[in-house]
Formats: sequence, structure tokens, C-alpha cells
Amino acid sequence: MNLAHKGLFLRKLWFVTFGIFTALSFLGNAYAGQTIIYGPHKISVPLTPANTTLIFDVDDVLLKRGDIKASFVMPRDFVLTDDEVKQVERMNQWFQDNFQAFEDQTQVSEEHAYDWIATQHPIINKPVGVKNSAAAPRPMRTHLLHGYLDTTTWYDSIDIIKSLQKLGYPTALGTNIHVSTLAPLFDRSSSPCPLPKFLHVHTSDSTPTQGKLIKKPHRDYTQSMVKECFRKLQQQKSTQTGKNDFSPYVFIFIDDKLKNVESAVEHGEGEGFITIGIHYQSTEQLRNDLITLGILSNLK
Repeated sequence: MNLAHKGLFLRKLWFVTFGIFTALSFLGNAYAGQTIIYGPHKISVPLTPANTTLIFDVDDVLLKRGDIKASFVMPRDFVLTDDEVKQVERMNQWFQDNFQAFEDQTQVSEEHAYDWIATQHPIINKPVGVKNSAAAPRPMRTHLLHGYLDTTTWYDSIDIIKSLQKLGYPTALGTNIHVSTLAPLFDRSSSPCPLPKFLHVHTSDSTPTQGKLIKKPHRDYTQSMVKECFRKLQQQKSTQTGKNDFSPYVFIFIDDKLKNVESAVEHGEGEGFITIGIHYQSTEQLRNDLITLGILSNLK
């Protein structure tokens, strides 16, 4: 091998080696036990309230597992016999005992899930009327609300959100909890610990589908979530300044399930924005990661 060929070979070898090292370093962020997970881009600019939104999971990040409960909320003005009331009470108890299975069924569709309940409790399909109403009776399943949350036990990470909002960072929620279950947390008149206001709340029924609930870590969920956040940010900036061209923009997705974070990083990139992730393990770890990213550097 002459010197020219040898030099060309060494240059090619260097580029291949550099490429492999770079790829492994990116994978290392996600798979070597680190909690901050980057996509194909390292963040080279300061993460400020002007270019960063943080999106939080709810269950096991803000709310302790086990606080999600299930119940049918039966209007007091239903027209039911005493026997039918007892049937509904039995259905309600069965529903609470099988709530996770119900959630699994909803991944097919809401209607499929209610059909599944009807195999055990056909009363859910019974047409019922409402007192003092001229409306025609409707199947009970169309009146019932599933799920509620006990809001008395939150992780301290809810305080991190409040700190972020004081610093001016937009925050959002990205959760698989159904919207009807989550809604009471925002009712400041009834919730003992109401959630603060968010830029956007993305739930299992937020992604446009044909009756099917799309949940994390599905690609469509991630893409719908970040695009909707970005749209609202652009709308806000356009309203305030008449402009909405503030790319590149960074979303930070925080979730306790690694597969959800990986999906967000992989699929949460679009025109004008990218997504990095934090694999949540504890409030202290989250706080330290946000300090590492320069977001909470001004807070003790």
C-alpha cells in the first residue's frame, strides 16, 4: 500500500471510528442508566422560558400510584327501581375491582370497553330516563362517568412545576389518564389540591382517532402531543408579538416509564422543534437533572 492509499485508508478509518463513537455516545445517554435522554441532537443553546416547554406525566410522577380510583357516577335523578339501583351498585363494585382491565379494553375503543362491561352487567345498556325531563330514555352507559382521583397525595414534583411556572417556563401534561378522570383535579371549587394551569393537557382521548384511544408510548400520541403544544405556543406568541417564528424549540418530556420517554425523543421532532426526555425516578433526581440542564440553576 503506497503512502497516498494508506493516508486515504486512515482518514476513512478515522471517520468510521468517529461515527461509531458518536452513535454509541447517543445510545449511552438513553441506555447506560442516565436519566437525561437526548435524541440525535445535543442541546447547544441555553434552555430558557422563551425556547423550552416541559411536559409532565401524571401517574407516578405527580400523583402516587394507587390514588387512581374508579367509579360510575350515577345521577341522583335517574328513574330506577330499587332492584336496578342494587344492580348498579354491584356493577360499580365490580368496575372498581377491574378498573385496570377496563383501561386495557379502552385501547381498542370506548364502545368496546363498555360492551365488555355489559357481558357481566347488562344493566349498563338499559335505557333510563331522568326525572322532570322530557328527553327520551338513553342507555345508562351514555350517562355514566368513569374514574376519579384522590388528590390528597402528591409527589413533591408538583412543587417543581410551580417553581418552573414562577420562572416563566410553559408546562404541560401528557398522560394516559382519561380526560373524565383528570378533569376534577382542575376544579378549584371542589378539589382539595387543584392542579395549576397548564399550556396544554394531553390525555388518552386527545389524539384524533376513529373511536380508539391512543396512549403512550404510541407514536401518534407523542406526535399529537408535541404538535398541539407547539401550535398553542405559536398562537400565544403571535398574539403577543405578531410573530411566531421562535424555532428551534425544545420540549422536555418527563415520564417514569423509559419506553414512553424513548418514544417521545424518537417521535417528538418536527419542523421547528425537537424533544429530549428525562426518565423520572425521584423528585430529587428530577430536580438535579433540571439543574444539569440549566433550568433550575437559580433555585435552591
